[in-house]
Amino acid sequence: MKRIYSFEVAAPQNAGGLNNPSKIMVNQARAVDKARLIKRIGHLQSEIIKRI
Repeated sequence: MKRIYSFEVAAPQNAGGLNNPSKIMVNQARAVDKARLIKRIGHLQSEIIKRI
């Protein structure tokens, strides 16, 4: 994973069901209608959500 900017939050491998270390790109947030969601993939720990 490359540099983490101030508008991004690091999400370690296995966080919320991730297979690889990732970053949450807060500047790319989108609204999605609940009807389009098929199944829950995972969830993030509260400490990661607080950083968002």
